[in-house]
Amino acid sequence: MIFRQRNEESIYINDDSFSLIAPAIRNGFKCYTGFERFEIEKTQWYSILKELSKIREIIGCKDRQRLKTYISTFFLQESVSEWQLEQYKKIGVLKLMRFIEELIDWIENELEENETITLIGL
Repeated sequence: MIFRQRNEESIYINDDSFSLIAPAIRNGFKCYTGFERFEIEKTQWYSILKELSKIREIIGCKDRQRLKTYISTFFLQESVSEWQLEQYKKIGVLKLMRFIEELIDWIENELEENETITLIGL
């Protein structure tokens, strides 16, 4: 598992792991920037969940070009996108998919009881 639970209501995702899902968060929540604190409402989290599922599917298909296109909306510089693609490759498809699935499960569980989840940037 790439993230760890701090307590029952929060998790910590290290910077490297978070960078793997940052494009999905940005696509699901357009206001996202990496250095702020956001109180994100349930409806917005559903958009983020949809994007996390989308990136999980792209990773599972092992479609490098589609993944590059997807992450380039967040990593605008070509060299950064290429570096990030290598990070996805190093971690491996199954581990990445498991990380995203666990994160989706955690978010869904939190949304059953909460109207917002706070996202704290780097």
